[in-house]
Amino acid sequence: MERQEASMKQFCWLFRCVLGCIFLTAGVMKIADPARFAEDIAHFRIIPLIPSLALALYLPWLELVIGGALLTGYAKQGASLVSAFLMSTFAVAVFSAWLRGLNISCGCFGSHESSSLGPVLIRDFALSATALTHAFLERKCYNQN
Repeated sequence: MERQEASMKQFCWLFRCVLGCIFLTAGVMKIADPARFAEDIAHFRIIPLIPSLALALYLPWLELVIGGALLTGYAKQGASLVSAFLMSTFAVAVFSAWLRGLNISCGCFGSHESSSLGPVLIRDFALSATALTHAFLERKCYNQN
């Protein structure tokens, strides 16, 4: 039983590190050019340009906080749940753009990313599932007392 708990804790640690690095990387790459990120958000045609600007200024910093929390282990379960919510929201936005036939960059990792939306959609759903799995495993690993 101890070996199984140790393996589960290793999975928790691995999921946290992967998610943390992804969120830190995404945040850092978007902070460099918030105007471009605001344009990427506006291209989705879900929210107007002015709210896109606000989101472009706020979201990268939230991603940095989530990534830092996951990597340090501070509020890791909460950070996992927030990251799952964000990844699900991103996936819905990408799915909406894909259904409408928009040929846009998702802006996920700054302006340097140029990928078709299909693989981005798969990646976002996979990361959302990873974050949810991590939150579940964290609860199972550390709250069994």
